Amino acid sequence: MRQFFAAVDAVHLGVLLMYREYRRLPDEGQKEFMRRERRIVELFSAIIEEGNASGAFRCEHPHAAAMNILMAAHTWSLKHWLLTRGLTTEAYTDQQVQLAFRAVNATPD
Repeated sequence: MRQFFAAVDAVHLGVLLMYREYRRLPDEGQKEFMRRERRIVELFSAIIEEGNASGAFRCEHPHAAAMNILMAAHTWSLKHWLLTRGLTTEAYTDQQVQLAFRAVNATPD
């Protein structure tokens, strides 16, 4: 999750541009954007489901929790201006990791 947040932060202007210009993309561009987001959500969902299976997590809706992770990463790109009152990227990431662990009923290492 931390690596994903760092990767999103590295291209935060591109994320912002994609959200802003999505409607103007040709159909294939929109479909590619949706494929990429689905792939990320599926990856996190699979991790959460694996945690459920091992007993490390107790998450009733892995797909929804995975979607929350994606949106939390994108939120820094979209709304960092609203969140910057003494909040660094690292502190934001730490807070989101803690929230994600609560969502899957686990404790972060």
